[in-house]
Amino acid sequence: MRRGAFLVAAVLTFVVAADRQDSTAYPITIKEAGKGDVRRSDVSQNTVSSTKIVNLTSGQPLQQKATSNAQHCVYRETVLDRQAGQRQPTRLRRDYQKAVVWTDGKPSVLSCQGKSVLIEKKEGFYRFSVEGGALLEDEATRLLDREFNREDDLDLQRLILPGRAVRLDETWSIDMAPVARAWQGTTAMAIAAARSTGTGRLAKVYRKDDHLYGVMAFRLEMPIASLGVEKSVRPDAGARVLMDITLDCCIDGTATVPTGDGQQTRLTFSTRGTLQKVHTELPRP
Repeated sequence: MRRGAFLVAAVLTFVVAADRQDSTAYPITIKEAGKGDVRRSDVSQNTVSSTKIVNLTSGQPLQQKATSNAQHCVYRETVLDRQAGQRQPTRLRRDYQKAVVWTDGKPSVLSCQGKSVLIEKKEGFYRFSVEGGALLEDEATRLLDREFNREDDLDLQRLILPGRAVRLDETWSIDMAPVARAWQGTTAMAIAAARSTGTGRLAKVYRKDDHLYGVMAFRLEMPIASLGVEKSVRPDAGARVLMDITLDCCIDGTATVPTGDGQQTRLTFSTRGTLQKVHTELPRP
């Protein structure tokens, strides 16, 4: 008798909990920074890559190499001009508080640290100069060129957001064809787009300062078909690009503040796999 009463209580508890779930569907609208908007950005990136070349006959490694690269930039960004329909502002200023890069653990301070950099789009390309001075040089130019002219960030935000309103804890499938195409265009990797998968989930919704914020979690997986441009290298079976992304931002289109609770938006990804090269010795002529 006591056992039956426990089962009934458990069922009733489950029903009540289900009724209390948030059934609201939230449209996801991200506001772009417009003319006059100012924001502080703290951007850090760390990349570790390894390459291993093995003899397929003996299985012995012929070459192994590991490299690490990192960067950390802190700046105040002011949008000076933005044309309708443009993904990036056409003119902006960045006041760099910090700009450092590391190569295999060795730091280098970039020339833009402690300076104001003017970023302007002219004749279809962005140019970078120290405000009131000459064109920017060194590694700082390469990083900015990648960000503004080559679009190495893949514009992931636009590609992975849902095209419809979603409920709390609801998941959606991501169209991986444009993601794979963009990734191939900015790396030396050929991606098997048909076997790539991606999902997003609205993990949390909260209000702060009259704005609606959301935390979204994404997982993207792209099998690597080959590496290299002129001479392609076939990776081991199972080699893939794996991205785990967390995006915390205003979702009602009323604010450009990156996160409502002051935390940074983080993008992390990792690649796995061992490269192989096949060397066949041919008779001398």
